[in-house]
Amino acid sequence: MISARITAVFAVFMLFIQIVIANPQLDEAHRLCNQLNYQKALEIYQSIDKQCDDPSVQREARFYIGSCKRHLHDYWGAISAYEVFLNHIRKHYTP
Repeated sequence: MISARITAVFAVFMLFIQIVIANPQLDEAHRLCNQLNYQKALEIYQSIDKQCDDPSVQREARFYIGSCKRHLHDYWGAISAYEVFLNHIRKHYTP
């Protein structure tokens, strides 16, 4: 349980400190989140997740999919999305 929490905290920390190559779709989705348009932002993040092959961009999109679902009060969907995000971290960033 503690290990999972440490992994989650580390993943979130890495998300915010790593420089991500500019992605116009991510920028648009972030702008929509800032405007509280979570449904439209969610659609863009999901599109990015399906179409993008860059693990760092996928990671960011997957994190924000969970965040949007949480803001839309889809708590079980948010939990599932965060699990996908954490599994992505384990797969790509764990030694």
